[in-house]
Amino acid sequence: MPMQEEERVLEINLISAQGLQPPSSPLRKLQTYALTWIDPSTKLRTRLDSLGGQNPTWNDKFLFRVTPEFLSGDTSAVSVAIYAVGTFRDHLIGTVTFFIGNVLSGGAGVPCFSAFQIRRPSGRFHGVMNIGAMVADVSDFPALHKISAIGYRDLMGMKMKEQRKKKKNKKAPEEELSSDSCENSCADSVEEADSSSSSSSLSPSATGAGAVLKEWNGVRELAGNKGLAASGFLCCFMVAPRTVPEHHSFCTKPRRLLRKDGNSMREIASEDLSQGGATEENVMDWVKHDNRRMLHVVYRVGDLERTIKFYTECLGMSVLRIRDLPELRCANAFLGYGPEDESFVIELTYNYGIDEYDIGNGFGHFGVSFGDISSIVDIVRDNKDGKIIREPGPVEGGCSIIAFIEDPDGYKFELLERVLSHEPLCRVMLRVGDLNRSIGFYEKACGMQLLYTRDNPECQYTIAIMGYGPEDENAVLELTYNYGVTEYDKGDGYAQIAIGTDDVYRTAEAIKLAGGKITREPGPVPGIGTKITACLDPDGWKTVFVDNVDFLRELE
Repeated sequence: MPMQEEERVLEINLISAQGLQPPSSPLRKLQTYALTWIDPSTKLRTRLDSLGGQNPTWNDKFLFRVTPEFLSGDTSAVSVAIYAVGTFRDHLIGTVTFFIGNVLSGGAGVPCFSAFQIRRPSGRFHGVMNIGAMVADVSDFPALHKISAIGYRDLMGMKMKEQRKKKKNKKAPEEELSSDSCENSCADSVEEADSSSSSSSLSPSATGAGAVLKEWNGVRELAGNKGLAASGFLCCFMVAPRTVPEHHSFCTKPRRLLRKDGNSMREIASEDLSQGGATEENVMDWVKHDNRRMLHVVYRVGDLERTIKFYTECLGMSVLRIRDLPELRCANAFLGYGPEDESFVIELTYNYGIDEYDIGNGFGHFGVSFGDISSIVDIVRDNKDGKIIREPGPVEGGCSIIAFIEDPDGYKFELLERVLSHEPLCRVMLRVGDLNRSIGFYEKACGMQLLYTRDNPECQYTIAIMGYGPEDENAVLELTYNYGVTEYDKGDGYAQIAIGTDDVYRTAEAIKLAGGKITREPGPVPGIGTKITACLDPDGWKTVFVDNVDFLRELE
């Protein structure tokens, strides 16, 4: 049924549950998923949590097309059912039904969060479920024109598949780049610790373990009709890391590289690069074809629990996974607005016993986009741990609406009022001493594109926006040059940006040729196996490149 103009989109986020009561039937391992619906004929399912046991984390968002009457109705409710995967059939653990009016307390674009008791099949309450909700404009989700509900991962998966298909079509037809691809941050956070001091439904009764494992967010009509294909997404606590074979020497294992000759591409063996045959031309040409994406930004905080609470309650982020590393006396928390395999996210690092860091004056801010930043600022205003630096208003000499806030550790966030974008966590701003020098480094060593520059003589600064695609679809790096300032104090709070690459060995070669300083030679991280390499740019800002395939393995 076509979407009517007055209709809205209700976003429901099934975040997590605590204290689930396992079914009476003996299970080898408690693995759970949840169904949610407004109309029983269209039920949407979360991914399967196989690690959390009685305290699962799903963190899946679902979009429902609703009317204003539904949102304002006293009896308008959302239902949730939690199931445990069994050998022959899945077991109902509990249900939650809540009135939408009891959850939504802000205006459109303002995320709200609540906790509800879980009712067991016996009728008794046992356990708590954490749920988020938000109302958005129908124009932001054209996919809902023909369907009444869809999982956010399915929606984003459609877009990502289109982007990947376009990227793939741009590659040379003669030869594809090596397949060691994807991304991760587990490796770089370990290094930092050392150096830092569905628009269909699923019938649960007909679903066995095999089906659940095969379709994390599979959505099928109750009658059996197939719906949209689901794209997998993982955001849970880490499993024990696997070790990846370390035999991947850039000098000894021949790899294939593409070199452009006129309008054609020819292969050159990577062994030529390691034996003195490397030239800036052929290595930099490979960089342009590498499969790169900004994965996450890493920085240190003094109180992990306090920062997580601020980001989830005030900025509407979700906790994707938490990793404790007692042997390294540190812990990491990953937060963001989408799955790590598709979105730019934050990695917070907490080092045991250190409750304060010097941010310095080199780091600028993070950028986050919202549909209504005034509402976000009001939430921050009511939070004792946040601070408002600039009230919402147009930028000087422009019409864009922005605001600035400060988190509990003093990190600044620029709030940008935009139509909901694919990357709400949309930028990182760093100050540099020579803008042209920095642009050249990030183009050659990092393979970024210079999207645009903007000079402001009145305020005595120039910015350059760089990234791996259009600013409205990708997170970007904002480099700021203040007239006459050539050096900055970087402090010890901000750590690095992690970028995915198909080959950390070739990446390291390109960094050297671009004049960068390698701070960690390419190779696997001991005990984890993820291959990384790290470098410093001309101003001393750190970047870690993570093997794409290893990154996905860690998420799995």
